[in-house]
Amino acid sequence: MSGRNIIFIFAASSQSGRKTGAMRYLLDWLIRRYSGSNLVLDFEGSSVPSVEYFYKSFGAELRPFVQVIYVKNRFWAGLSAWGRWFLGCALL
Repeated sequence: MSGRNIIFIFAASSQSGRKTGAMRYLLDWLIRRYSGSNLVLDFEGSSVPSVEYFYKSFGAELRPFVQVIYVKNRFWAGLSAWGRWFLGCALL
């Protein structure tokens, strides 16, 4: 938790957890537990379509955010730009 946000940073499931829907159950429990409170569940987004679909199944909404990166060295600036293109996220 951070302030009024519950931040969902990372999730992993075993093969049996995926078969039984364990992550879906845990997130459903979390949402039910804190529904009606002033807390916001922050899924932290994803550039993976199947993960985005999974998050949206819980009612997640897309929220744009701005990221500013300042790099003095041209080598690292080029590497950062390449990383954003290749990985779909910024390399800091």
